[in-house]
Amino acid sequence: MSFIAPEHIYQNLSITRSFSFLRTRGVLLLTVCLAQCVTGAQAQDLEPRSYTNIPIGMNFMLLGYAHSQGEVSPSPGAPVENVQLNIDAAVSGYAHSFSLGGRSSKIDIGVSRVCFDGSAILAGETITADRCGYTDPSIRLTWNFFGAPALSPKEFASWDQGVVIGTSLQVTVPIGRYDEKRLLNAGTNRWVFVRE
Repeated sequence: MSFIAPEHIYQNLSITRSFSFLRTRGVLLLTVCLAQCVTGAQAQDLEPRSYTNIPIGMNFMLLGYAHSQGEVSPSPGAPVENVQLNIDAAVSGYAHSFSLGGRSSKIDIGVSRVCFDGSAILAGETITADRCGYTDPSIRLTWNFFGAPALSPKEFASWDQGVVIGTSLQVTVPIGRYDEKRLLNAGTNRWVFVRE
């Protein structure tokens, strides 16, 4: 009997430690979920792997081009119809990874220059547009506060990723081209704050 008791005690300690670890993770996950549910409006940015851990001190540059043409479907209350639009956009962005509180973080900045031409019918009259302008730049801070330690590239090579939980704040600054007398604008003339 004396040999069984210590083993039984160790098993209980092991179960207690596992339960305590799971309970801590559960409380953390519940806190994050409640923080997300309390806000009034929700949105999702569909950028794959945006919270993946990356080594600190990395720099990324993005250059891109997009072309779109065709009919635009305005909202039902808009006084325009038969909208045809051609859009050309050049996109540029920069990102830098760093440590914030010992965890992996990233800041990225993006802006694009848009040229568009098209036509629509407004109050029975055909109107046309042909102009270019810069969009409002966006700045985003991403912080992986759980499961993503800040690692150098050498340390990162031998690290195995598990569950990562993070958050981000994106701010869009209204300095893009905007003219209140125009129906189409590259800028939006408003601040936008997005928290994920």
